[in-house]
Amino acid sequence: MEHLFGAFLRVQRGLDDVPHLLESFQAFENNPSGASAQDLIRLLDLPPRSVQDENIADVTTLTKHELLKRAAESPKELTRDEINLLLARYWTHVTCPEQDAYLDALGALEEVSVEYCNEMMERLKRFQKPLYEENEAEAIENATNELHRRGKELRQTMRQSDLDVVFERGKPWLRQLWQEDQAQKVWGFATFENPQFAADDRRQSYVAEQREALRRSLKVLGAGIYMGGLWQVESPNWPTQTGGDESFPAILDGLRRKFKQLRAQPSMTQPIYPRDGTDPIYERVTTNDEKWGHNLSDGVLRNVFLYLDQESAASVLHSHGFVNRMWIWAVDPDYEPSNNTTSGYQGYLRVRLQQLVDNFYTARRWHADDLSMEDLWRAAQKGPNDGAFVSVKEEEIFSAEPGIDTRSRIGAPPPRK
Repeated sequence: MEHLFGAFLRVQRGLDDVPHLLESFQAFENNPSGASAQDLIRLLDLPPRSVQDENIADVTTLTKHELLKRAAESPKELTRDEINLLLARYWTHVTCPEQDAYLDALGALEEVSVEYCNEMMERLKRFQKPLYEENEAEAIENATNELHRRGKELRQTMRQSDLDVVFERGKPWLRQLWQEDQAQKVWGFATFENPQFAADDRRQSYVAEQREALRRSLKVLGAGIYMGGLWQVESPNWPTQTGGDESFPAILDGLRRKFKQLRAQPSMTQPIYPRDGTDPIYERVTTNDEKWGHNLSDGVLRNVFLYLDQESAASVLHSHGFVNRMWIWAVDPDYEPSNNTTSGYQGYLRVRLQQLVDNFYTARRWHADDLSMEDLWRAAQKGPNDGAFVSVKEEEIFSAEPGIDTRSRIGAPPPRK
């Protein structure tokens, strides 16, 4: 309980201390009616009553009693300032460190166990409930719910506005993606990252450059904030048993076996929200996820996976910001070697990074029955892109457009004239 009391604003602002709060809590936990008016304020983490009245008068013409009644009976009528004041328990100018103190307290309790943390929170909540004034507990709870309701309503409005632009200006298939998934799934690929490159000191530079390349590719695609935010490249754990053979074909065979195991398990449900630029480019599946059978995220393609090694990473690190030069391995998980194959196809191909969010993705999601991986490999051999897949349409394969350049993002010098 001392962790929760330590997060009280009264304590952080020097109006109280943890030992005295614990002493009062122990004295009144089984006899809340014995607490004085000052004890109630202290144990509810409220400012002095005169400060409460002053802060209320700064944001509303209502008295405290009237404000609590409005919040309890008709929270939709609350102004934003009234909601914020109730959420802050009548405190003002609450800083981020002061807010973070509560999260830190919960983290400390969770180190014991999540159950223990929940037990302590419920114990304090149960104790505080009879200490509130009339309508006060309900008012604070309603203010929280009303803020969430308004936030949800605003997000829905913003999302619809964003989607209207996507459907008007973005690639036509984005509408089909939305209609089928309704933002209930991520969309993207699983990528196995070779441990040798994962330990490379250049990996951080690679991640930053690839993230920016994909961000700009999504922008060119016209995916918008919400659908672009659902794009995901996640990295399953590397196979624990590789057989000792580190040749390229042997590695891919091991990854195929691992991928088939993963896709045979129930999908992992991801929280759906737009991602920001601070997220890692690969969402790693933990060992605990695999233990309980939660593996590939719902929406990640099952008929192909990506493979990142030092060679494919070099195409990004040495591209000087030109996305057209960036590629990654795409592997057919169901490929089986055949002595009758004369084309040269061996169950994998290079894919230009930009097409992971466009032509290659759509080919594997909606046209796999018409366009096999070998068909895509054949198309890739036609172009001047290191054999990296761009499209099955020749006008796109041989396009003279300059392509995307990330150098302005990473601060590289402009090209020489």
